Amino acid sequence: MLAAIALIRSLQVKAFASIQLARPWLPLPPAAAASSTSCTPGRDSRPPATHLPPLRLAITWPHQQAILQQLDLRRLTGAGRAVIVLRARIGDTLQDGAVVAGLHGGDASDAAVLAALVTGPERPFGQDPLFAFRLLADIGLRALSPAVNDPATAMQVLDTIESLLAPLASRDLDVADIADGTGAVKVVLALPSWDDYLRIALEDLIEAGTRSPLVLLRARARLAGLADAAPPQRRSPVIWRLHRAEELAAGNFPLIWRHATGGDPG
Repeated sequence: MLAAIALIRSLQVKAFASIQLARPWLPLPPAAAASSTSCTPGRDSRPPATHLPPLRLAITWPHQQAILQQLDLRRLTGAGRAVIVLRARIGDTLQDGAVVAGLHGGDASDAAVLAALVTGPERPFGQDPLFAFRLLADIGLRALSPAVNDPATAMQVLDTIESLLAPLASRDLDVADIADGTGAVKVVLALPSWDDYLRIALEDLIEAGTRSPLVLLRARARLAGLADAAPPQRRSPVIWRLHRAEELAAGNFPLIWRHATGGDPG
């Protein structure tokens, strides 16, 4: 009987541990911070866009469906004389026959370009800064689901997302041009924009928070802080998401909204 009780207790502990959200969450903030270190401090004046020679050839993916996990940049820059413009982004699902890159100008080996695309069955953290934000948002969505109903975890997710987005707000995200030793641009990467980060990290969470005034108010506070941290050219996409959170809070919880804003009708 004692052995049976101990076994039942062990199963209960494992079952409760399996539904805890903190365990898969812990490695995500360091992973997101590490994967965004390639972004350099923002510049006030941006360089002119790379002038590309005419498109000569489109390279298609010749294999079964796979996820683009990382790029071998050394192999790409040495693939030939052409400028390689990648159409696929790290984390994208490559479909058989889909265009993954364009060759502009000179010649380059198709096989060398395709060999530089490292693929696998799932997304890793290494070169994929959006992946951690996607997982954080998914944890927040799971916490807000009717089956779990854990707004406190969703609020913690929002806090963590803001702590990761705030440093990115002042960073130069346009680091797509990769040059060789002579300074000539050889590869143009497909990289996420500032709006991509905001969309992946926040939009689903804001809409899912319609049932929780605490989550909407926390989203409003975090977006207000992010708007203060962002340079002027990056505030607009933050502001309209801030207004969306305010609209949902004022419409769904008018009494709580008036109390939180000191009677401001929104």
